Amino acid sequence: AVDSFARDGDDAATGAPFSLSSDLDRFLAELQRDENLQVVELLKASPHEITEVVQYAGANGAGLGLLLRKRFAAASGLGTAYQELLRAQRAGRRFQHVPQVYAAYRRDDELVVLMEYVRGDTLAALVRRCNAGSGEKGAPKGEGSLPVLAPTSRFDLTRSMFPQLCDAVAELHESLPTPLIHRDIKPENIIVTPACVPVLIDFGIARTYKTGAATDTVHFGTADYAPPEQYGFGQTDIRSDVYALGLVLWFCLTGRVPAPSDRELAYTDSAVPEPLRRVIVRAAAFDPSDRYPSARALRQAFTQ
Repeated sequence: AVDSFARDGDDAATGAPFSLSSDLDRFLAELQRDENLQVVELLKASPHEITEVVQYAGANGAGLGLLLRKRFAAASGLGTAYQELLRAQRAGRRFQHVPQVYAAYRRDDELVVLMEYVRGDTLAALVRRCNAGSGEKGAPKGEGSLPVLAPTSRFDLTRSMFPQLCDAVAELHESLPTPLIHRDIKPENIIVTPACVPVLIDFGIARTYKTGAATDTVHFGTADYAPPEQYGFGQTDIRSDVYALGLVLWFCLTGRVPAPSDRELAYTDSAVPEPLRRVIVRAAAFDPSDRYPSARALRQAFTQ
């Protein structure tokens, strides 16, 4: 929407084509005015973060599609990764597996982020709808009645989706001057678009790697998928996201959230082929030095 707004039309006063930079700046300034944004749905509300689906309606009555707005308490230190993504995207970097960020600005005691609203279904919902060995016609469509991938089994879904997930995480680790660590990779934070492309969402606790730091300054995350270093045992790095990917692989194959008892059993399950069980064990090793060194290395192990 931002791109088309900046490209289309002529200046009403002069008849000359719009200036890309001035027109885009004017549009982004309008986006930051609360009176131009109508709240469609409240998705999340906590002391640290409010997430809303909003719709832009400018002064001339023109409307755009849905946007996602996140409001972070400035004192929480959350949401700064969106500023990193915004800088990279404005510099011309295009991410295949990351939403477009349109604005990130301070307002009073909040960091406000406006970004693309990604349509599709969560990976968690897709896995839940996968009955092993069955693919009935007329299966439920995705959220909002969108056509989405309809695999015949969890294994087929995993075989199709997991290499792309590794690519998505590698994109974060390799496309910025300093690796961006997501720190909250889980099936609920992966949207599969109607084109069957996984998109990573919810970068609220993401952080850049800091050479020499002993631990992270913010210890948040989803316990089922977060590595031990995320809770004060050391600084998170790209291997922390590898750990989470390993447990997402477990979830995709079994349909179950990983539990401590699964670790004790070395991730043995009838739904997990032995070669992939070994991949999960290494990816989710307690000691980061025992894990795959990168998402690309994990991808290679999975495909082999």
